[in-house]
Amino acid sequence: MKILKLVQKVLLSAICLLLLFMILTPVKVYTKLEPFLESQRKNYGFPSLSAALVTLDEPTVFFTLGCTSQGISPQPKTPYFIASLSKSFTALAVNKLSRDYGFSLDTPISELISEYKSVFNYGDKITVRHLLSHASGLSDITFQENLPWDASIYEGAMSLAKAKPLTSIETKFNYFNMGYTVLGYLIEKVTETSFSDYLKTEILEPLNLNNTFVSTKEAPITVNGHISLFGFLKQLDNYQKLYALPSGFILSSTYDLSILARYYLDPTTLPNNSGLLPIDLLLLQTPAFKNWPYGFGWFISQERSYHIVQHSGSLEGYLSHFLFWPEKKTAFIILTNSNSTFQSLFAVNSIIKGTEAILFDGQTVIKPVCHYINFIFWLLTLFLQVSVVKQFFSLGKYRFNNNLKNTVFLRTFYLSTFIFWLMLFIFFPFLVGQLINRGLNWSFALSIEPCIFGLLGFLFLTQALIGFIRFFLLFDTSKKYNR
Repeated sequence: MKILKLVQKVLLSAICLLLLFMILTPVKVYTKLEPFLESQRKNYGFPSLSAALVTLDEPTVFFTLGCTSQGISPQPKTPYFIASLSKSFTALAVNKLSRDYGFSLDTPISELISEYKSVFNYGDKITVRHLLSHASGLSDITFQENLPWDASIYEGAMSLAKAKPLTSIETKFNYFNMGYTVLGYLIEKVTETSFSDYLKTEILEPLNLNNTFVSTKEAPITVNGHISLFGFLKQLDNYQKLYALPSGFILSSTYDLSILARYYLDPTTLPNNSGLLPIDLLLLQTPAFKNWPYGFGWFISQERSYHIVQHSGSLEGYLSHFLFWPEKKTAFIILTNSNSTFQSLFAVNSIIKGTEAILFDGQTVIKPVCHYINFIFWLLTLFLQVSVVKQFFSLGKYRFNNNLKNTVFLRTFYLSTFIFWLMLFIFFPFLVGQLINRGLNWSFALSIEPCIFGLLGFLFLTQALIGFIRFFLLFDTSKKYNR
């Protein structure tokens, strides 16, 4: 016990010291984008960051910061997994498909995918438009696919047979990744070709996006993703979920995305032989329904006095963001090869807000303390684990120190403690999923953030066990006393 108390004192001292350093860290003023981005890359611990600033009447400015997993600096044409930015490519392809093959976006999906007539009860009510805009009522909260990573797009689409709506159609925005898998299969069903081939021949090649890839077999991958292990980065092996290609596993570069940004900022510049029309790009960035926050593959909002069209991407080991201000004729793109809870919650938003301030206000002011917060969090977590061990050691004395004056109250209290922590362990991923409008279970949660969810799970289970043991010891003691 003395050793544990000493460890706690050391941890508390370290936490206090880090808090002091954090408080004393001076604010920094940035008026130029590159030093600001480099500061934020280091602050949030990204191994590499590739960015592009696109202003319609000026040359694109590229920023390639840090090093890739091979120890070399990324280049504008270096491909990264772009995660959910993939949806904008799929949406563009589906919109072109509807015109080329003569069907309306308001067509129920069961009329276009005949298999759904027998296996999916809601296929006659959910339309293509609903899937494009996350308005189907289906949700990642109520449906979590259980498929191997190499399952096909067809297998992914057919797994939807088990999906049930969370809300009615068009009543609430419910993010639903698998809806884009269905759209990918729709392309395969209608064209009788693969999603990869259709996207390549109908979208990527006509728009001269030569550094965007649907298959890792074709991509010159030099960037590996990273996740956080107790605050330290661990490199991952790259892989693709084949059934999720339409929703989150396309690779692209800041160079290609900057080309795409120019088309979005001025659709009249689309190549004449691309088969795409200006109305296609305008439609994607228009709310799908009245007061709806999403078009087709893009979030749409009004912040400050600016109309903003944007989408983020979050994948195991990767974060990305693509944003443009249509009235300002300006776009900004970020691709990174690291993803942790701290980076996902704070980093991209902080970088975007700072970039916006530099571009439109002339400067931004930041206090780069995220690395302190990161270490303080892990030290606090370690302090809690040591406290749990201390509680277990103290259980040996518990039965002898117990008096029975408030036995009924204590029994109720400890039994309630056991039930509370056990329920929290069971439902914690679900509760987190509700907050972020996504579906989470323990298996998925541990795959995206193994240390945080693992330690929290351990904490919940041990607290439940301690409550149960205390209840049992109290019961056992009182039984002997009554004899």
